[in-house]
Amino acid sequence: RLAVAGAIANGNGSITEELLKDELDKYFGENGYELIDKEDDSWDVKVGEVIENVKKSGAITGGGAGNNAITLTATDVATESRAAIIEVTVDGVDIPTVTDEEKLNWLKTLSTDELKEIYAQAQYGIGETWAGHFTGAPFSDVKGYYEYGPKNSGAFTDEYDYMIKTSSINNSNLNSLYFTAKDIDLPSKVTVSYNGENSIIDFIMKTKAEFVVTKNGSYTVTASNDDGEKGSTSINVTQCVNRSDNKEEEYSSIQESNQKITKDGYEVWIPAGFAYGTSANVGTVTKGLVITDSIEEVNGKKYSNGNEFVWIPVDKDNLTVGKTSRKMAEISSGTDYRGVLYNWSSDNTGSTPIAYSSNGYREPDVVSSYDGGSSDTVGITKTGMQKDYNDMIASIQEYGGFYVARYELGKDAISKLAVEPTSAEENNTKTWYGLYTKAKSYTNSKNSVTAQMIWGSQYDAMLQFGLTSSDSSKVNARTNGNHIGKALKTGTHKGADSINNIFDLEGNMCEWTQEASYTGCRVDRGGVFLTGNGGSPSDRSNDFSGSTPSSGGSRLGLYIK
Repeated sequence: RLAVAGAIANGNGSITEELLKDELDKYFGENGYELIDKEDDSWDVKVGEVIENVKKSGAITGGGAGNNAITLTATDVATESRAAIIEVTVDGVDIPTVTDEEKLNWLKTLSTDELKEIYAQAQYGIGETWAGHFTGAPFSDVKGYYEYGPKNSGAFTDEYDYMIKTSSINNSNLNSLYFTAKDIDLPSKVTVSYNGENSIIDFIMKTKAEFVVTKNGSYTVTASNDDGEKGSTSINVTQCVNRSDNKEEEYSSIQESNQKITKDGYEVWIPAGFAYGTSANVGTVTKGLVITDSIEEVNGKKYSNGNEFVWIPVDKDNLTVGKTSRKMAEISSGTDYRGVLYNWSSDNTGSTPIAYSSNGYREPDVVSSYDGGSSDTVGITKTGMQKDYNDMIASIQEYGGFYVARYELGKDAISKLAVEPTSAEENNTKTWYGLYTKAKSYTNSKNSVTAQMIWGSQYDAMLQFGLTSSDSSKVNARTNGNHIGKALKTGTHKGADSINNIFDLEGNMCEWTQEASYTGCRVDRGGVFLTGNGGSPSDRSNDFSGSTPSSGGSRLGLYIK
């Protein structure tokens, strides 16, 4: 395997016989192996009594059950970010024959979302998603009620019937909400592994494994199942920015104190504990100047491997965005400020402010239905939210701008490339309040910034600044983002879903803000991964603060202390 990996790397992703022999010589010597069978696309390599087939692509098979019986095919998928995706297809695994009772018992172990997808695939075929078919009533209000047969209604008598139940279920739609164990195959699970990360292929919920890498080079992927069958393959990744020789995303050293720099006619403040972009792609305000809280050095060059944020310039004196006349905030009374929000649905140029309403779109404010005492709240008061907003505005008046998270809030990170985005359905970020709390938890090593869930006026300011750049056409676009029916890791969608270096605004998670609406809703912004409602970065919608949508995430706003 080491010889094959070396041959792939030297052959830029494809093996020749000469390269394979050169690498085999290193490990076994010229007489330590034989090429006993040669085909147009592969060689049988014999070492001692072991015979393995090596394909020009780098796939390795052979040896019988328990020794490379599983065939893996790895593909390097291009993205428009620093990450690339290794997509792995698994073959050579027999799907076992099992009883309907075994299938039903397996169904009972699945989560709510997994059961929805199994139902969709039983009805429509492998690879189909619940979101792709069920977007209207009664499917839109699935509460996760599940029943196992036989059914008391008399409509179904099979012992292994399985029914998904919604809050509005009635006899008229029972037929469209059930399937039987006979409709599915119990999965044969294969564990595919790369660099300690495991991906479970069950051939029903999932047919391919995906791994995200941020460096070009040679990678080996392995697989195994409960029957002791194994397999491996190697791939040479070329589709992500090569940190060793590409200057697109280089950074300064970490700053020990707050530092002011000048870029593109703007003053930019770099908070202590962060490095700033020095190359054109990340060091230009008009393209999105990026800061990071962690760097690594490769061949004398510095690259980000931390949480990243993008500078949004705001005029200190009149609180207008960049060099435009669009206000971000205004005095509401006395010394208190409120956000100026914009109606993008009636005017996609973003020039129409939304009239402030105590029961409509507004900030800062509480939503009385939930903020006052639900078990999910975190003690939010109108006074506290007003202070938070005033503090953010005071920072802008001192430093001339704020930062927006480059990536959506992740399960294991705040704003980092290629992590799983978190949602209001997760236990640790349950409801709007869990996302709000996680956003506030971030601090950098120098404690030089304050982090919060992004405000609605910050979101609008981010889009207003986007209108002044070469990415202006993306502000209202609906064709660039992830709308495939499931969330992807942050920043890895293959489309052009970025505005001024800020990713996943049109697709992936719908992003909750601190903006209030009515008496029980917070406003979420941007597009979403659902296939039936893609949305654009400028879209605005409402969700009850106490709800737990699996598509509801958020991102941070960051300001200097």
